[in-house]
Order: sequence, then C-alpha cells, then structure tokens
Amino acid sequence: MEYSRIRIKNFGPIKEGYASGDGWFNIKKVTVFIGNQGSGKSAVAKLISTLSWIEKALVRGDLEEASFEDKGQFEKHCDYQNIDEYFRPDSEIEYQGHAIQFSFKKGKTTIKRIDTREFYLPKIMYVPAERNLISAVRNVRNLKGLPGTLYTFSDEYLKAAEELRGAIELPINNAKFEYQKLNELASIVGADFKIRLMNASSGFQSLVPLYLVSKYLSESINNQNRYIHHSSSNEYSLKEESRLRKQINDILNNPNYTEEVKRIQIELLSSRLRYSSFLNIVEEPEQNLYPSSQQKILNELVAFNNSKRRNVLVMTTHSPYLINYLTLAVKAASLASNGTNNEIISEITAIVPKVSWINSEDLVIYELDERTGCVNLLKDYKGIPSDENRLNEELGEFNDSYARLLDLQQQMQ
Repeated sequence: MEYSRIRIKNFGPIKEGYASGDGWFNIKKVTVFIGNQGSGKSAVAKLISTLSWIEKALVRGDLEEASFEDKGQFEKHCDYQNIDEYFRPDSEIEYQGHAIQFSFKKGKTTIKRIDTREFYLPKIMYVPAERNLISAVRNVRNLKGLPGTLYTFSDEYLKAAEELRGAIELPINNAKFEYQKLNELASIVGADFKIRLMNASSGFQSLVPLYLVSKYLSESINNQNRYIHHSSSNEYSLKEESRLRKQINDILNNPNYTEEVKRIQIELLSSRLRYSSFLNIVEEPEQNLYPSSQQKILNELVAFNNSKRRNVLVMTTHSPYLINYLTLAVKAASLASNGTNNEIISEITAIVPKVSWINSEDLVIYELDERTGCVNLLKDYKGIPSDENRLNEELGEFNDSYARLLDLQQQMQ
C-alpha cells in the first residue's frame, strides 16, 4: 500500500520539520505523534486533516485548483482547524496524496493532479481534545465560538446516537451506552446503575463520543464497500451530478456562509457519494482514562482501522502507556506470523485481540521536540517501537528523583 506523505517547515511550533532525509515523512496506516505541549503534534495532525480534505474536495469537484490562485485561500481552509495563525512568511507545506501533489511556499499554492485510475474516497473525521463538552452539553450547536471541528464531530456523534437500536456495550467497566432519541437523553448503564452521561466520570465523557463516532463511521463505510473508479461512471447519474455541482457552487459563492458552514453543507450534499476508507484522526485517545482503559480504547480504534485495508488512524498522545500498548499489538502480530500452534495463538489473542494486531511496517511513531521545532522518527528494533523516547524518559526521571529522596532519607537516619 502506498502512503500519503507530508513535508512541513516553519509552521507554528514546527521549524526545521522532519529531521531526516529531504524532510518528507510518511502517513502510514497507524501514525502517532508524541511530544510535549506546544511541540506541534496537533498542528501536524490538523494539517493532515486539512490537506486530505482538500484532496478529496478537488477529486469530488467541490473545489477547483483555480480557487487557490487567490492569495490566502489555503489559510482560509486552515481556519476551520484554528491553525490559520500558524503561518509565517517562510512557511513551507507540501503534501503528496493519492490524487494530488500540493505545495505551499512563499504564500503561493500550487496543485498538480496525479494521474491515477482509482481514488478511494475517504471519510475524514477529526476527533478533537475538547470532545468532553459534547457529553456535558445537550446541543453543542447552541454554543458560539467553538472550534469548527467540535461542531462537525458533534453532528456525527448525534447522528451515531440517533441510529442506535438499543444499548451498545462500551469497551470499559462492563458498561453500556444508551440513547433515548425522543428526549435526547444519553446514559451510561451498568449492572446496578443508570446515570446520565453528563453526570458520568470524565473518562466516560471522553470515551463515549470517541468510541461511538469511530464505531459508527467504520461500520457505515464497511457496509458501503464501494469506491470511485475514474474509468467507469460514478454511482449517481449525470443529471444528479449536475444538480449536485450547482448546489455546491451556490454554497461556495454564498457570502453569508463561513468556511465552517460551507464545509458542513458540502459534506451533507456529498453524502450520497460512497466513502471507501476511513481517516480517523484522534487527539489524545487516552484522555482522562486509567491505563487499562487506555489499552481497551486503543484496541478498539486499531480494530476499526484494521476493518479496511485503506483505513488510516492518526493519533496524538502524551501517554507512555499508549506507546507500550502499541508495542504489544506489534509484538502480537509478529509472534503470530511465525506460524506458532493454535494454543499459542489463543494465548496471544488473550493479551491482544487478533483484530487489534498491527503489522510493524504499518506503524510509525514521530517524536516532536518543542525546543528545536523538529520532527524525529522514533526508532524501532525489528519493528518494535523503542522505549527510548521522552515519555519513558519522564518516567525514568521520576524513578531517579525518588531514588535520590531515598538516599537523603538514609542520610537523615
């Protein structure tokens, strides 16, 4: 499978960008960004989301290359992700996807179409760190001034909840999620309790929207199982296509619509097109979760990602546990590939479910440094992520500090 790739320089916290080779780095099937606050993890993830959407919109006809001839047009698209203030006069951003080559240098955008026979239309979902608000507020759309990604994510969450038929099991605490459409009531249900989601723990408030939307979109795309093939007719008539294009142009030319509103309206109109892959971009999946719960939601996200070959999972994280659990997933796949007997396979599966195994060549972890503004590839040993990273170094510093305090205790006796 060929991967998209990106090159970033002098954008927000990112200065020199990827510190290896020519600065290009791959977006693999499972792509993870780790680093301190302000190192640029979310900035990179949001650029990947924006550029992937631009690629899809160009192929679908929602956008034209000529629209980027207007100065500041690319920055306007980045406004949806609240990264429009990250641009500098010397910002350089390049992206090579499956259908376009995109370049932004010295304020000028150039786009080149790649002559491909097939383009697998992705459903792109950005799961923001502010997702807890969706669990605490009945209708996020009633609130003004929030990030555009949060409104879009909220819409998908409500859509997923409203299509539920009964309660669904959650991956933690033997709990279930239930949604009553009539009174818009979301609840967490256990063996001996039932509590509204807005009154539940912060862990549930973070996990439920992430899990529900990821599950809903993954299963929706699996049920469609279609793709756009440029050598054949699209899945709707030319008459419908003409009508769709007119409606899209009306939206794009409406001076009363913000960029965020335009994006939402276009997505709604274009929903008749069949999505063939799922690009799930998740900020901090570990948010407010106990370590064992982090492993369970990670396993679910990887399972959703594994359900189709062209799905992609991008994550940002501060959690050393998440990196360790990714290591388990890679190790499990590696052991199973050695042709071990069924008993061993069963034991491996008990540690990491088979649907959540990760092939080592499909995982890449990048470490961002807020001090240098560089993006570095986390080293691996035979495909297993290295434990020599800043997240584990923080744990090591804790152990060293505690050992020093014990030494001081000995001196005081």
